[in-house]
Amino acid sequence: MQVTRSNIETQKGQAPSIDRIDADGKSKPVRFDGVDGDIMVDRKISVITTQKAKDQALRQSDDFKNNGMTGRWEVTTQTQANRVQKMFDELGIKNIEVKVVKE
Repeated sequence: MQVTRSNIETQKGQAPSIDRIDADGKSKPVRFDGVDGDIMVDRKISVITTQKAKDQALRQSDDFKNNGMTGRWEVTTQTQANRVQKMFDELGIKNIEVKVVKE
């Protein structure tokens, strides 16, 4: 895990990230909103199960597998959590959990 976004004063990274190897074999950081132990946290204000959201979930799942980690999508309502969990189940994603949190 790395930290990428930098503090203006210290120039030290703040946002947690993991590496993804792109199609050209180059390593690129994938940034997250937080980290809880070895769980990378991605906070979502609203989740619509579009192809873009499905692609993101599949990419993150692969990135977690490649880095020996797991992830968590945090959403604000149980309805959103149910929607996300259904999408994960349909995509066969087992290494990202869903949690309802208050904004």
